[in-house]
Amino acid sequence: EKAVPLCKKAIRLNPLSVFTPTVYRDLGFAYHTCGDFQKAELYGKKAVELSNSNSIIAIDALRSLTITYNHWGKGDSVIKYANLYVDREPNALYETAEAYCNLKNDCAKAADLYKELWRRYPNHTFIHRWAVALMNSGKRQEANEKIGLALKEFKGGNDTLSYDYAGICALKGDKQTALKILSQWRWDWGSPYLIQHDKLFENIRNEKQFKEILKK
Repeated sequence: EKAVPLCKKAIRLNPLSVFTPTVYRDLGFAYHTCGDFQKAELYGKKAVELSNSNSIIAIDALRSLTITYNHWGKGDSVIKYANLYVDREPNALYETAEAYCNLKNDCAKAADLYKELWRRYPNHTFIHRWAVALMNSGKRQEANEKIGLALKEFKGGNDTLSYDYAGICALKGDKQTALKILSQWRWDWGSPYLIQHDKLFENIRNEKQFKEILKK
């Protein structure tokens, strides 16, 4: 909430700065984090409009917009905007795969996109997201192998209290640990909206405690 007036003040003081597209991107993402997706879309598109189409700023603005659409549940818009920068930024494949798995219920397509992502970007993190797509495509053995790699990655980085680690626990059936982490999670970057359709948490979606956490 504090970011919104500061971003607007920055734009008002210097509306033609080279940094203006970045400020619009930040303003859009601030609204996204607060759950006001209409304004997030408005300012996210403004950031894209003001950016040089070949610049890093343009890619950042487009990715921010695709993340907003992913959390908003608008799969077709994710795919549309991710395709505008996929040739320059491999993470566009990540956002598109997320949309196909979580929003369009085509996890086989998502698994292929994740495979291409890791081919182009072998050291990409969050391999458990690929595992979710594989699990929902019936490729359980390959999914379990990637879950093992994800657990090693998170434990090695001492990151065992995060949203995604909770999801890994939920995915492999450790409901108690997943719910414990979520009950203490700070719920930033739009995660309350993402989790509503995130297949990472399907194993605990009907748990009473999960529903209470989500409602809160």
